[in-house]
Amino acid sequence: MAFERDDTDEVYDKVIKPTIESVGFDPRVVNRINHNDDIDDRIFKELDDCLLCVADLTYTRPSVYYEAGYARARGVPVVHTARTDHLNQKNSDDQRVHFDLQMKNIIDWGTPDDSKFPGRLKTRLMYVSKSLRVKLASDQMRKHERDTFAQSSVDTQIDLLERVLCGELLRRGYRRTDSDDTRPTYNLRIGDCEHFVGFEFRHRITTKDIKEKLDPYRIPEECNTCFAHLMIYICMNSVRKPTLASFLSSFHPDLNLKRFRKRCAAQVSPKQQPNRTIVAVGSRRPTRLLPMHIHEIAVLDAPKSGNDALESLDEILDASVFDAKRLLSAATA
Repeated sequence: MAFERDDTDEVYDKVIKPTIESVGFDPRVVNRINHNDDIDDRIFKELDDCLLCVADLTYTRPSVYYEAGYARARGVPVVHTARTDHLNQKNSDDQRVHFDLQMKNIIDWGTPDDSKFPGRLKTRLMYVSKSLRVKLASDQMRKHERDTFAQSSVDTQIDLLERVLCGELLRRGYRRTDSDDTRPTYNLRIGDCEHFVGFEFRHRITTKDIKEKLDPYRIPEECNTCFAHLMIYICMNSVRKPTLASFLSSFHPDLNLKRFRKRCAAQVSPKQQPNRTIVAVGSRRPTRLLPMHIHEIAVLDAPKSGNDALESLDEILDASVFDAKRLLSAATA
């Protein structure tokens, strides 16, 4: 908003500030914050940290337009207000709302004592902040879940992750199959193709671990069954990227998981999705593996909670099942 103007300063003090406070938010205006920063840097810092932006377009300040656009580009909801006479397009350039914002649902005010303005502004803020409150509650629940998970013993963490991941497979229609290993596998029939999923929990993963697991994996030459096998390693400690690259021949650290279907390898970068578990996925074919068989490896790297691991599992399964269906199509063509 325009600073050091009698009417805008008064409307902020009388209406905007108390209305924002009444809906549970802390209003921040840069010229009323005690700081020692470059003022532009401080404005952008406040915009980076805010959940909601109120932009008063009175006096057509170019900086206000720019800052409102910056907030909107970040996905922050922007509520526009302006003095009523600025809605008249016949006014001079510095006394009217310009073309790009004319179509916005602007809340106008006649004077700082406009009796209708507080109610209209509060209604809009309540409407816009409804989804924010849901998100904040969700974020708080996720933080609490992660904090509880981090404070639990490793054995407790593994028990929780196993219940969550195995429960999701059963929900998707997989059948539990007891095997010679200490942990069961799960399989799902897709047409004439079988999709097998196995889990293994590790405190850490090394190239030797994966090699030992892959080398015994052989398909009998007379086996004509079409199937895809997915082994998911849940590593309780972070895995080094070079280690992933060493046993996932198609692994590339810069790919997004959504491209898995095209490139057969992926990692969700913490910079791309900071609240998500890192996931590495790649295909590796042991010797004598027939064309109608796929053996895939996925690594969940240091999951922070059960829900984080569940979200990662959903993406891995969707990609792997897609591969199984593609395999079936190729085998029956």
